[in-house]
Formats: sequence, structure tokens, C-alpha cells
Amino acid sequence: MNTLKELFKNNIVAFGFLISIAWVASSFVLANGLSLINTHDAISVTGASERMVESDAGKWTFMIAKQATPESYAFVSKQLREAGTVTSKYLRTRGVEEKSITMQPMTSNVICQSQNQVMYDNTGRQQCSGAFSYSLVQTIIVESEDVSKVRDLSLNAPNALSLLGIQVQTVSVDFFYTKLATIRAEMLEEASKNAKERAEAIAKSTGNKVGNVKSASQGVFQVTQKNSTEVSDYGSYDTSTVDKKITAIVRASFEVK
Repeated sequence: MNTLKELFKNNIVAFGFLISIAWVASSFVLANGLSLINTHDAISVTGASERMVESDAGKWTFMIAKQATPESYAFVSKQLREAGTVTSKYLRTRGVEEKSITMQPMTSNVICQSQNQVMYDNTGRQQCSGAFSYSLVQTIIVESEDVSKVRDLSLNAPNALSLLGIQVQTVSVDFFYTKLATIRAEMLEEASKNAKERAEAIAKSTGNKVGNVKSASQGVFQVTQKNSTEVSDYGSYDTSTVDKKITAIVRASFEVK
């Protein structure tokens, strides 16, 4: 009986000894594993840089349109050319240089009296099987570095020209910032610094430090309206407003040590 008790006691001791060894070993592996994780882990962050800019170029595109029957085509075409000439003179009296005015070639499209008469020739040009008329269009473009002038003309010129018997229709009014290429590199540098600051803040909260950059890539570079919160995966370029917000994004991954 004593022998059995001693054997049982010895087995318990041996088992406890094995458990102790296993616990120490597992602690060592765990600690070593955490050390390896801390050594090889990385923090991935997104950095951003923003600037407010004012457009330095403007573009106003508008058109003068008239309709003509086949019989009056030549006469209406002459009227349209004369309207273009008067419009160009008016723009020059408002301080627009001649080189800033582009008169595009006049275009004409066939308008069928009924949709049932619409047909197309071998080149894809619309034709009519019955009565039709022509839509004649003269497109004029004004481009200038004087943004205020372009904006004012787009607002006031249509009314002024209507008093001269010329009806114009605005196609678009666009404002651009032409120095994007100059500030792009600066903003990407700022975004990179911002990314590192964010990574350092995260690392500090866990008792670690940021090491070298493991990878970095440029994200979207977009131009939006002044107070816009728009975000596009492909970037965007707003031309509808004079005041703009430029945003540069950089994605970076830093070693943790």
C-alpha cells in the first residue's frame, strides 16, 4: 500500500513538474512571439494635405442658334455669321482681347418634322423622309486669365446682347487653377508628413515607435468646391466655382519597433 502511495505521489510531483516546464516554455514562446510580431508588424495609415486656392483662368462657352428651312438656309446662315461678328465686337468693347475669343465653325443639323421620319445614311448622318428644317449653331468661346471678367460676362452679356437682337445660350462656365503641377509635389510631401504623424500617434498609444517606411503610394489628388466633402476613388476636378479646395492623399505603411 505504501508503495502505491509513494508511486502516486511521485507521479503527481512529476506531473506538476512537467506542467511548470510547459508553462515556462509557453510563456517564453508567447513573449518571443510578441517580440517578433512587434518587430515585423506595420502600421498602415492615410495622410492628407489640403489647400484653398482661387482660380486663375476662366472659360465661357456659349452659342447662338437659329432655325432655317431649306429655302432660307443661305439667308439664315448669313444672319448667324453677322450675329457672331456683332457678338465679337461687343466682347472686345468689354475688354476681351481678340486672341481670347474663339469663333468655332458654324454647324448645322437636320430636324425632322416628325420622329417617324428620322432615318440615317451610310455615314450615320441624320436625314428625313419628309419635311424638315435646319438647326444652325455658332459656338463662341471666351478664355481669359481675368476670372472676374469671364464670370461677369457670363452673367451680364446675354441680356446685353438680347438688346441687340442676339439670343445667346450658355453652354458652360468653367474656372481653372493652372498651377496644379507646381504645388502637387509640395502637397504630396505634406500628406506624407501627415501620414507619419498619424502613425506615430497610433504607435505611441500602444507603447511602440514608428520605424522606416515599408511602402507608400499616392492616393487621389482632387479639386473640389470650397466647402465640399466629396470624395472620389478616381479623383475629381470641379470647374464650376472660382474658389476651390485641393486635396492630396498618400497611403503609407510604417514598421513598428
